[in-house]
Amino acid sequence: MTATRHNLEQVTGALRRIAEGSYGRCEKCGGLTPAERLEVLPHTRFCVPFQQKHKG
Repeated sequence: MTATRHNLEQVTGALRRIAEGSYGRCEKCGGLTPAERLEVLPHTRFCVPFQQKHKG
Protein backbone atom coordinates (compact mmCIF):
# COMPACT_ATOMS: atom_id res chain seq x y z
CA MET A 1 0.00 0.00 0.00
CA THR A 2 2.84 2.40 0.77
CA ALA A 3 4.37 1.92 -2.69
CA THR A 4 1.01 2.64 -4.31
CA ARG A 5 0.60 5.80 -2.27
CA HIS A 6 4.12 6.91 -3.17
CA ASN A 7 3.45 6.31 -6.89
CA LEU A 8 0.20 8.26 -6.68
CA GLU A 9 2.01 11.18 -5.03
CA GLN A 10 4.64 11.15 -7.79
CA VAL A 11 2.00 11.20 -10.54
CA THR A 12 0.02 13.90 -8.76
CA GLY A 13 3.17 15.99 -8.45
CA ALA A 14 3.92 15.60 -12.16
CA LEU A 15 0.37 16.65 -13.06
CA ARG A 16 0.71 19.69 -10.78
CA ARG A 17 3.98 20.68 -12.49
CA ILE A 18 2.30 20.32 -15.90
CA ALA A 19 -0.53 22.61 -14.77
CA GLU A 20 1.97 25.14 -13.39
CA GLY A 21 4.10 25.05 -16.53
CA SER A 22 7.20 23.82 -14.70
CA TYR A 23 7.13 20.21 -15.92
CA GLY A 24 10.46 19.22 -17.46
CA ARG A 25 12.51 21.59 -15.30
CA CYS A 26 14.68 20.50 -12.41
CA GLU A 27 13.08 21.57 -9.12
CA LYS A 28 16.47 22.45 -7.64
CA CYS A 29 18.64 23.99 -10.36
CA GLY A 30 15.98 24.93 -12.94
CA GLY A 31 17.80 23.07 -15.71
CA LEU A 32 15.86 21.34 -18.46
CA THR A 33 15.19 17.63 -18.17
CA PRO A 34 15.75 15.87 -21.50
CA ALA A 35 12.68 14.32 -23.13
CA GLU A 36 14.40 10.91 -23.06
CA ARG A 37 14.59 11.05 -19.25
CA LEU A 38 10.95 12.12 -19.00
CA GLU A 39 9.94 9.19 -21.22
CA VAL A 40 11.68 6.74 -18.88
CA LEU A 41 10.79 8.51 -15.63
CA PRO A 42 7.87 10.88 -16.34
CA HIS A 43 7.46 11.90 -12.70
CA THR A 44 11.11 12.90 -12.23
CA ARG A 45 11.67 16.14 -10.34
CA PHE A 46 15.40 16.56 -10.96
CA CYS A 47 17.76 16.71 -13.94
CA VAL A 48 20.44 14.03 -14.27
CA PRO A 49 23.42 16.28 -13.38
CA PHE A 50 21.72 17.48 -10.19
CA GLN A 51 20.62 13.96 -9.26
CA GLN A 52 24.16 12.59 -9.76
CA LYS A 53 25.76 15.37 -7.71
CA HIS A 54 23.36 14.95 -4.80
CA LYS A 55 23.07 11.20 -4.43
CA GLY A 56 23.51 10.26 -0.90
